[in-house]
Amino acid sequence: MQIHNQTDDERKEIYFRFVEIGLHKTLLQMCGASKISIQSSDYKKLRDLLPVQMVYGAYSQGKAFAFDNTKTKEKHIEKWDGSEESRLKAIRKVNTFIDAYNKEIPFTLGISQRHSRFNKWLLNGMLTHPTIRRPNDKKVRLFATWNNEFIYKKGLQSNNQDDYIPYLNKLIYDYLVLMTPAGNREEHTFHIPLLEFENWFLQRGFSIEHTPSLFDIGDGKVLSNPLSQSLKQSEEEKANMSAEFSNLIKINKNMKIEHSRQIQLVTGKAPEQRFIDMVNNNTLDKSIKENRLIHKASGAINWSGLARMIGLKDGKTPKKYAEKYAPYLLRDDEDGYVL
Repeated sequence: MQIHNQTDDERKEIYFRFVEIGLHKTLLQMCGASKISIQSSDYKKLRDLLPVQMVYGAYSQGKAFAFDNTKTKEKHIEKWDGSEESRLKAIRKVNTFIDAYNKEIPFTLGISQRHSRFNKWLLNGMLTHPTIRRPNDKKVRLFATWNNEFIYKKGLQSNNQDDYIPYLNKLIYDYLVLMTPAGNREEHTFHIPLLEFENWFLQRGFSIEHTPSLFDIGDGKVLSNPLSQSLKQSEEEKANMSAEFSNLIKINKNMKIEHSRQIQLVTGKAPEQRFIDMVNNNTLDKSIKENRLIHKASGAINWSGLARMIGLKDGKTPKKYAEKYAPYLLRDDEDGYVL
């Protein structure tokens, strides 16, 4: 997205997209200009806006959402399991109690007497160190918190910081360019922030022109941009890791099943009695099929496998059991066991 190359109608459309996602309010939060409300913001702090270095969730999984009602002395605690669905559900539930509490606070007492609601889209961020010397060497804000649904949800669609941060910074940069006139830029509020963002991309070897913004991300993928290859590779690596993890789960599950079976065999009936019961209950054939105790090539029974199934080590013993109690197995073994 090249703002200066857009037509007036296109620039107007882009501007309304920025308004729709509430980006300006988020920038006020990032630079510490808006602490209580946008009406009481210290707009001069927009001059100190810096690129984002890292983003992480404001709510940790181990910490529940809690609200203590000082009037009723009730404590409302909602835990969540780390999933987005669980997190949002917990926030909505606690905010319901907070809203009920705040509703009883007289308007004349002001907002200071009311309890703050939990923001659903809250993120913490670390900002980059400035590359341009500030007047009077004043302290620079390097940690910030903001609440923006669009930015939060786009973070869920990115695999890691390396993918997400350039797109976020490009989104902010495009907004700064859109809001800053081409002439007399040095006098504009966003002059220094623009330089900081341009330096950020330059230092990392990113072409601003070819770096996509969060507006270019859709359905969990980055569309039509030079950086999509790295995202694609990350997705493939993630898919491979998921497949390997799934296989490990299956292996572990099978090991647990086998371990439980071995315990049952040791503590249960004698192998011969177990064999007799399976014959009498007509479950022997089913168990042979389910445990795949038929050699594919010859169709013969896997006597060693059958031995392990009933708690023996030697395949000769279950064959002797078959002579006594299930002679048809020996005939099928010679002709090929029929599934």
